[in-house]
Parts: sequence; C-alpha cells; structure tokens
Amino acid sequence: MLPVSEEDSWTLLEEYKEATKTFEDFKKKVIDLYPSCSADRKFTNDDLDRLIGQAIRNPIKDLDGLSTFYREYLKITTFMRDKNRLGEAEQSRTFKRGLPEALWNRIDARLQIKYPDHNRENHYPLDDIYNAAKFVLQGSSVSYDTGRSTDSSVKSEELSLMLEALTKTFSQTLTQTLAPVLQLAQSQAPAIANNIAGGLVS
Repeated sequence: MLPVSEEDSWTLLEEYKEATKTFEDFKKKVIDLYPSCSADRKFTNDDLDRLIGQAIRNPIKDLDGLSTFYREYLKITTFMRDKNRLGEAEQSRTFKRGLPEALWNRIDARLQIKYPDHNRENHYPLDDIYNAAKFVLQGSSVSYDTGRSTDSSVKSEELSLMLEALTKTFSQTLTQTLAPVLQLAQSQAPAIANNIAGGLVS
C-alpha cells in the first residue's frame, strides 16, 4: 500500500488536480519523481560492474556457475545495448572480465581451434565465447577458482589444444603454399612425358 506521505505528494501534483490533464500525464509526472524507477534506468554500468565483481569474488567453476553468470550478464548487457549504452564488441570483450584467467585461457584456445582464420584484432561474438566456455567446462573436474592455476592437467590440456590449433594452421598454410606448385607440375606432366617418349624413340 502507498505510504500516506507519498500519496499526499502525488495529490498535490498539477497533473492530478487539473481536469484537463490525462492519466498518462499524471503517470509520466509521477515517474519523473523517481528517476531510478524509469524504464530507461532499469540496468546501468553499476549493475554490470556489480555482477562482474560478484563473479570475481565467487569464481566460475562449472556449467551451473557459467550459465547463472551468463543469464544475468545477457539480461543487463542486452538492455544496455538496446539503449545504445554498450556496443556489440564491448559486450563480448567485457564478458571476459567475469571469468577466471585459467578458464579464459582454455576458452581462448578453443576459439582459436574452432575459428583458425579469425582476426585476433576483432572480437569474438558473445554466443561463440559462451559456447566455447560450455565446451571447456562440460564434464570438467578442474577448478578455476584462482587466476593462476598450477594444476598439471590444466597445463597439459591447454598445451594439447594449442598444439592442435598449431597443427591445423600449419596444415592449411602448407596446402595453400603447395597448391600452385602441384598445379604447375600437373600442367607440365604431359610435355615432360612426350619429351621422354621422344627421346626413347630416337
């Protein structure tokens, strides 16, 4: 129920007393009295900083923690994007701030494997980062509660992911480099064969 003091302040408004004013006029005036309740102020940078701060104090360790953080993060940042207070690139890059360093390193390695041609100067879409994080955490028994993990299994798996990415990149580069050479060899093969045959006949 509305406190009496609040009710009194509302009834003193011109939009309440004036017969020519509509209910919409009155509602708008009342909302103006409470800026923090405005639809435009539903979420702010403070809310985003608060969420990231909570994630830093209580690090993400599993899929449940990730999905809880992601849902809240998406709710806040999507609203801010709709209000032109946050860009798409900033939305993606800021997500990283809420993740433990060891976890982010594995997510980054996964993204490099999945998107080897991605320009490192550009951001990854938020959906891609989230999917990579789910992949890394799925069935994981490794804890990510510190920024610097010394767990040998983490280092071993990170090394394996990086080697896989390096091998794939090397293979693609080698194929692109050798393609013109192979095409040239194939185009010259008939001429070489004719020369050899001619030499045998003579």
